[in-house]
Amino acid sequence: MSLQFVDFNADGHEDILTAVWEGNVYLVPGSKDGFGKPEYVKDAQGNRILLSRYYDRTARKYLSADPNKPKEHLVSAIAWDWDEDGDLDLILGAKDGQVYLRRNQGAPGASKFETESLPLQAGDAPFSVPGGCTAPRAVDWDGDGLTDLICGSFKGGAYWYRNTGKPGAPVFAKPITLLKRDKNGGPETNWYVDPTDFDGDGDLDLLVGGHFMQHPKPRKLTPDESKQLVEIRAQLQEVTKEWSASHQVIRQKMSGLSKDESRKAYSAWYQKKENQELQKKRSSLLKEMNKLVPPSTRKSGVWIYRR
Repeated sequence: MSLQFVDFNADGHEDILTAVWEGNVYLVPGSKDGFGKPEYVKDAQGNRILLSRYYDRTARKYLSADPNKPKEHLVSAIAWDWDEDGDLDLILGAKDGQVYLRRNQGAPGASKFETESLPLQAGDAPFSVPGGCTAPRAVDWDGDGLTDLICGSFKGGAYWYRNTGKPGAPVFAKPITLLKRDKNGGPETNWYVDPTDFDGDGDLDLLVGGHFMQHPKPRKLTPDESKQLVEIRAQLQEVTKEWSASHQVIRQKMSGLSKDESRKAYSAWYQKKENQELQKKRSSLLKEMNKLVPPSTRKSGVWIYRR
């Protein structure tokens, strides 16, 4: 999920445009009184804009709108006047790295998005951000007057897709790596990139939001603590084995049931006294073990890479 502040409906107030993991594009309209409620961005036929994979709130599961492209999962969107005709089109980023164009055939404040998403090319191949596309950003990175695309990667890294076309008719070259995954205190995964002149020196820097693993420095255990750790791990192994065996039984029983029946059966199994006790025991053992050997934890942060 990545936000863009833009006057999407051309009313003079900044709105928020975003796409979320469920596969839909949302607009949060702005006004003189602040922001309103989120609403779906729809095409000219009134259908929600998505690629294929989306979360159905009624069925409570992911479905595919296009059986020919079941895995194309929209996770980001930005507005950009692609053809320079005065209205905002949509650039859609997919989880697996594809990037699409959804043209707007309407007018400022009266969008009419086409019903099909056009896959973009990068060089002589379809757009494919290495490691999956977190979110594209439209910016003139090299100062040649043409808008390029900068994309972050779920597996880490920032990529520049240079626009080699002309105004109103973008053409993108093969990606150039701007930054690689940083394993020395920088972001490791889920790179969300924003080009900005952070230091005001006239060129664009890269602001990167992402995740990294924080590894606590292990402490030296006393002989008694070492013995305790061995005992805890042995108990934890037995509890986990017992839990897994019980879980396998209920999964087998659920295989022939409907979704509602499965949910009820699983809930009843989970609420059984013996299963609740196993859960509590496992949690208690993990808590004790973590006191002796603190686990690594995933942290989020923001980094600036000056150009």
